[in-house]
Amino acid sequence: MEHERPAWAERLRTERESRGWGTFEMARQLRQAIGITSHPANKVKALARQIARHENGYVYPRDWVTAYAKVFDIPDTELRPPPKTNPLKRATMVDTHPPRPKGVAPRTAETP
Repeated sequence: MEHERPAWAERLRTERESRGWGTFEMARQLRQAIGITSHPANKVKALARQIARHENGYVYPRDWVTAYAKVFDIPDTELRPPPKTNPLKRATMVDTHPPRPKGVAPRTAETP
């Protein structure tokens, strides 16, 4: 079964590829964006693997979203997923009853 990638993951890949960068260069750019100037091969390789996970939509880059935005020169809000809605939220009386017409008093336990 094919995994459907979220929009933020698609955007990450599109931005990287539009610059002609592979995941290793993307890793170096991200490290540079957070102020790391040394790029040991083992650190770059580990981050490149993480970038692939980000771009495939398996892991949201919560700790890296600001760095991605800086490297791509875009607002970080463009890389954030939409707010989640809770499909299991139970309806409340407010949710299930239409508004009462003006002049109609609410029912009470004593009202027949």
